[in-house]
Amino acid sequence: GALSPIAHTRDTAGPMARTVADAAILLGALTGVDERDEATQASRGKAAPDYTKFLDADGLAGRFRPGLRAPPDWTPERELGRALVAAARSAGLPARVGIAGSKLAAQVAAQSTAGSDDAEPRIVPTGGEARFLAPLPLARLAPELRLGETLARWGLASIGDFARLPAASVVSRLGPAGAELHTVARGVDPRPLLPREP
Repeated sequence: GALSPIAHTRDTAGPMARTVADAAILLGALTGVDERDEATQASRGKAAPDYTKFLDADGLAGRFRPGLRAPPDWTPERELGRALVAAARSAGLPARVGIAGSKLAAQVAAQSTAGSDDAEPRIVPTGGEARFLAPLPLARLAPELRLGETLARWGLASIGDFARLPAASVVSRLGPAGAELHTVARGVDPRPLLPREP
């Protein structure tokens, strides 16, 4: 695409560059007098050949009001979680938000906000799902009854105990259902996210 001026006497969007330094270099190339363009004659003697010498790495220090700075705990995920809670509240609905890379970790994170400031989402860092789930009781995986009994006989009490078992052993002894549950225990949830009707 291109930008065209509305009129010769109006400012228009200028060149765009990757960095301020690149823009300063580009400005040096664009300014000055073009003997073929009468409109540029008024800038004779007013343009600098090199605008990079005017750059100051600390030039904006102290120029911003403290209120405009993002809080130290700001992340896009936290902002999204807060917006979700605010939207639910404006609709008169209660809401708790958990954000994680797996559905189980997100669900547990949301449930863990009960009794606290519900407007604050609980965020499980990317790649930290298995560590987050590890101390939880095995029942949080909601295994089928027979599978749960088998895991109890093996002496497994937490999700982390189950996740540490070798995947090949789980598949050979517990079959596809056990393998899927083992994957979830490791913080990976391959099942698609589906809406649940209330």
